Amino acid sequence: MFGMFSDEFFDLGEVRLRARVSDSSGAEPQVVVLLHGYPQSSSAWHAIAPALAERYRVICPDLRGYGESSKPLGSPDHANYSKRVMADDILAILDHIGIHSFAAVGHDRGARVAHRLALDHPDRVTKLSMIDIAPTVEMYDRMNADIASAYFHWSFLTQPAGVPENLLRGKEKDWVRGMLTAFGQAQFRDFDPDAQRDYEEAFLDPACLHGTCEDYRASATIDLRHDRENRVAGKGIECPTQIIWGESGILARQFDPEAVWKLYVNGSLETVVLPAGHFLPEEAPELLLSHLAPFLAS
Repeated sequence: MFGMFSDEFFDLGEVRLRARVSDSSGAEPQVVVLLHGYPQSSSAWHAIAPALAERYRVICPDLRGYGESSKPLGSPDHANYSKRVMADDILAILDHIGIHSFAAVGHDRGARVAHRLALDHPDRVTKLSMIDIAPTVEMYDRMNADIASAYFHWSFLTQPAGVPENLLRGKEKDWVRGMLTAFGQAQFRDFDPDAQRDYEEAFLDPACLHGTCEDYRASATIDLRHDRENRVAGKGIECPTQIIWGESGILARQFDPEAVWKLYVNGSLETVVLPAGHFLPEEAPELLLSHLAPFLAS
């Protein structure tokens, strides 16, 4: 899936992170970091990363708690799975490689990490593209019966440590398959068999079940606090920003993504709605690239 990429591991103290890194020979100086979502890994970018690597240096990490990266035990306040810490993980990888500035592209959970990168490190993020999410604050502040039902896993995965993990044990593959087809029009045929196998095998590790739950527990606690602090301070995204969503996904039914993100972006904002569901990098990669590539090149 990633023939032009090397598979590398970075020892960063508490965690050892895996990232797929493209060959830099012949690439433009611009670096593009692709951040995956739940319940996936860097394999989610298999149809996007090689195309971008023809022009850019591309780096696809497995977020902590996911894929082949470390999955530490969550701290009592969930801080070690905060998007701030996950963003710092990405910077540590880039520092190790010797990269300062980059464009951040994130889908689902990865988009939340990308959002935090742009807020905390505006001197390093040159462009930001976020795929099919609403801001975390909006997810909670606008929560109603419809949103709670559609995004049921936001409540389920945030239950006390051990509860969702134990309930999912023995049903990991069914859970992953169910999540991949729960948010729009995605069918199993939309997912590369090797990529789907990667997701399923990762979740067979109890540490992955725990780490990915901690990701959501952090969103409901420390991430929400960080995001509210930014809102009170009037701190928004300053770099050129692109928001992409699928017209048949839950986001489009529950939110007006353009109106919502205008509240969070101080710089230029481009919005794109595509005829697909939530998992755009795998459901509609060519269509996604037709909008992502010009944004990165502009």
